[in-house]
Amino acid sequence: MNDIVIDAGPIIHLSQLKLFNLLELFPLLHTSAEVWNEITRFDLPGKKEVEKAENIKVHRVSEKEKSAIRHKVKIFRLQSPDLSLLALCLKLAGQKILTDDLELRKTAESLGWETYGSLGIILRAYKKNRLSLSETKESLNNLFNISSLYLSPKLLNRVLVELSKEKKP
Repeated sequence: MNDIVIDAGPIIHLSQLKLFNLLELFPLLHTSAEVWNEITRFDLPGKKEVEKAENIKVHRVSEKEKSAIRHKVKIFRLQSPDLSLLALCLKLAGQKILTDDLELRKTAESLGWETYGSLGIILRAYKKNRLSLSETKESLNNLFNISSLYLSPKLLNRVLVELSKEKKP
């Protein structure tokens, strides 16, 4: 199955950059009710966009389902919404999570699942011709300078250098 689960981070960070529409690259995304509530209960960036999004399906995850995954990942320090996403991924037999949360990434990768963050979504948009090279560089710089996501300057510079070297077909 090709189900993709999304955390609050990419929704918030892409919304801060007015790039929420890049999530349309994914025909269907799944999230837990806990993550949905995290975004919509407070006036977080992305609240209005996510409430209108037609490609995000919200799922309830039971305490029993969260408890089952908690036992598998107890060495990691995760919050309840993170556990709900992992349980949802397990429930859907999905193996991809969109998240900017480092601990959630490490946990998902320890389970053999793929993870992508806001940076990866922006690069995917470039590869799919949704953003030009200059728009991509501007978006990456804005991700570093404007959004609330922490990116190390070293990572940003490495990505920008590699992007400049890349030749699109």
